[in-house]
Amino acid sequence: MAVGLIAAAFWAITAVVDTPEDDDDAAAALLSPALNAANWETYPLFLGIASLSFEGVAAMALPIENSMATPAKFPNVLGYAVVLILILNLLFSCVMVVAVSSISDDVPGVITRAMPEGSTISRVVSACLSLELLCTYPGNAIPLFKLLERSTAAGRVFGGMRRLARVTYFSIIRIVVVAFTGVTAFVLADAFDVFLSLVGSVANASVLFVFPGMCFVASSTHEDDKRRYRWAAGLVVAFGLTAAVVGTAIGARTALQGILPAGHSS
Repeated sequence: MAVGLIAAAFWAITAVVDTPEDDDDAAAALLSPALNAANWETYPLFLGIASLSFEGVAAMALPIENSMATPAKFPNVLGYAVVLILILNLLFSCVMVVAVSSISDDVPGVITRAMPEGSTISRVVSACLSLELLCTYPGNAIPLFKLLERSTAAGRVFGGMRRLARVTYFSIIRIVVVAFTGVTAFVLADAFDVFLSLVGSVANASVLFVFPGMCFVASSTHEDDKRRYRWAAGLVVAFGLTAAVVGTAIGARTALQGILPAGHSS
């Protein structure tokens, strides 16, 4: 993932540095205060994609905490990690906004499509990002799989089986889910950005923001904690609901009515 991000940032910087000075359109775009780099009509798609981007952080937080020798130190580690992630994302986003500003409001939804077709840098970024998704997606989905495997319905169906048979069936289900996601993404490659936004809005915004806040308020046995964090939990739930409703509505409208050209978004 780091190699892919570094390669993409290198392309973005060179794209800015190599912009011809006599190219009036490119110069005007780079100097524009608004940097016309977004299609504001469908900008809410960003909410879904942003929610999807933080899915890995939330999914891996509890497993990492549980595996630590001293879990009490985890909040400090997580705090430093989040600050570092925000700084890197801010720097990366600023560079990318400048790099694609000359494309105006026709920015490709997948970054590699903004790069020269067939170029080495495009292939390196594609290979690195694909490898990162292939290796991390099954791990990020572990909490969901664990929840389903320990559910009452799963107990009725697989409860009478031997452990080896039960593990085999669960492994097959995991493989099928990951493969189905991959095939769906391949089929919807021309609208991959819309697909990601819908997944982030429908699933991730609800699971990562709405569900935890509601569970905290419902399960906390300490009234002091409830009073102290009630407003914070309410804001998190409100953000999740907003992202889910707005992102899903805009994403569904875009997908069904074809407002955007294939493969393009905000």
